[in-house]
Amino acid sequence: VPADFLPEKPLREITVRHTVGLGDALTNSGVSDRPDDGLPYTLEENIEAYGLTHFKIKLSGNLDQDVDRLTAIRSLLEHGSPGYRLTLDGNEQFANVDDLQAWWEGIRRQDSLKDMLGPDHLLFLEQPIHRDHALRTSLKHWDGPPVIIDESDAQKTSAQQALGLGYSGTSHKNC
Repeated sequence: VPADFLPEKPLREITVRHTVGLGDALTNSGVSDRPDDGLPYTLEENIEAYGLTHFKIKLSGNLDQDVDRLTAIRSLLEHGSPGYRLTLDGNEQFANVDDLQAWWEGIRRQDSLKDMLGPDHLLFLEQPIHRDHALRTSLKHWDGPPVIIDESDAQKTSAQQALGLGYSGTSHKNC
């Protein structure tokens, strides 16, 4: 029953997690075609306009591309949003935990990303393994940040199954 887990009074505030897509412009440099709607367009402008503190960063699964993009994002977050928190969205880019572990080891070796991807900033990694394999993949020997499912949550038992495999949880959307 929802009343069993909802607070007596509605929350007075929420935390917004801003998604940074793979094609999203990070800074104004190089942006030539932007909407004429008066709204912030780049990540830099959104941080400044809204005081963002929480971010969901989409990954490509390509180590070199992800290192370059995360390094650029880190610079913006450190300057515009000290104390930021983030999640990394794996976008189902990995077929298995071995490929994911190899990618994570490559990311973890980057001195420029150590702080950004440490426990003070990184909350979890979301759905890195393709949904066709995620709930058949054990993460019990995973050496990295907490991992949750997202696209794999199609059944009522998906969260329980994921927890049994070593995942840390699941996301939930009301959209």
